[in-house]
Amino acid sequence: MTFEQELQAISSLVEILEREQNSLISADINQIRTLVDEKSKVLYALHAFSQSRYQWLAKLGFAASESGMADWLLSCNEEAAQAAWLTMQQLLVKAKELNRVNGLLINKHFTRNQQTLSALQGQSETSQFYGSNGQATTQVRLRSAIIG
Repeated sequence: MTFEQELQAISSLVEILEREQNSLISADINQIRTLVDEKSKVLYALHAFSQSRYQWLAKLGFAASESGMADWLLSCNEEAAQAAWLTMQQLLVKAKELNRVNGLLINKHFTRNQQTLSALQGQSETSQFYGSNGQATTQVRLRSAIIG
């Protein structure tokens, strides 16, 4: 395990998440399925890299955690390692934000699909409003199919 390998894996994750976002926007289901498989492989590799890094830190006498990594970086005084670690952290922040936005897009698609399914099944749609007395009132709109 090297920083370069881990950095490359994180860069790959960011690239996959960006492609996933584009596929979610264009609703390209086949591409999304492919990207989910790619993303799973990269996440598995990242997990293996972090476990390897934790074992390496423990052998050096540091905590097998992110705080142990921070302690090692302070003690080693290697600018290249510190720069690589900083870049990795910045990419992880970007990946986290991309993943958050992708989750919102997935939720939007899910909600739209649920509404479409409900409309196709002729289910009623209820809306809640507040009356002049401050109490909630429910208004039901029945959906009916037009057969022609």
